[in-house]
Amino acid sequence: MKKLSLLLLFLFVANFSFSAVNNSSDLKTQPAQKGKTAESRVVQLKKGAAVVGPNIQIHPNAVTEQFEPSIATHPLNPNIVLSAAVTQNLPTPPLSRLGYYYTTDSGVTWSGHDTLPTHSNLGLLMADPSVGVDLDGNLFVNGFYGSEVFVVRSTDSGATWNRTTVTTTTGREKPHLTVNTNPGTPHENHIYAATAYQNTGFFF
Repeated sequence: MKKLSLLLLFLFVANFSFSAVNNSSDLKTQPAQKGKTAESRVVQLKKGAAVVGPNIQIHPNAVTEQFEPSIATHPLNPNIVLSAAVTQNLPTPPLSRLGYYYTTDSGVTWSGHDTLPTHSNLGLLMADPSVGVDLDGNLFVNGFYGSEVFVVRSTDSGATWNRTTVTTTTGREKPHLTVNTNPGTPHENHIYAATAYQNTGFFF
């Protein structure tokens, strides 16, 4: 019988204690731009076909690439969308960071920034974003920063962000966040975040 190493799954529930950071000077509202695939196209599947829309770079920047995106819509207003992604500069990137992007008009225009303002030390690795929007329209981004697992919150459409963190003592991988957006339930608008802890080379 194989002996499994114990891997801890850390779960923490907000109400969080946050400290505020103002980022209004960094907000940029601009039209979305079409990427390398500028037109809708038909993709053949094993059974039938699917129409795929054009690729859209939601926060165009000639010297920054974006990858590992996460996206969430407002539970009561589908025109409001929040996304986050790992970002790094080209051609010689520093350690990666997390950017956030926000639209209120179904993606016609976006505001945001390629670096969360709550994390000023760009010498620490940031990665693995996940996002959520609660019933009141508050925005949440979850990820890791150095040895910290963090959640940041904005109550003003991304103009300012508040941060709470949990410092880990072992490796961490793939934090994730979800919001209870079921109106009238006992834990309405509660935020749940989890991460995997590394132990002897395994992840859960």
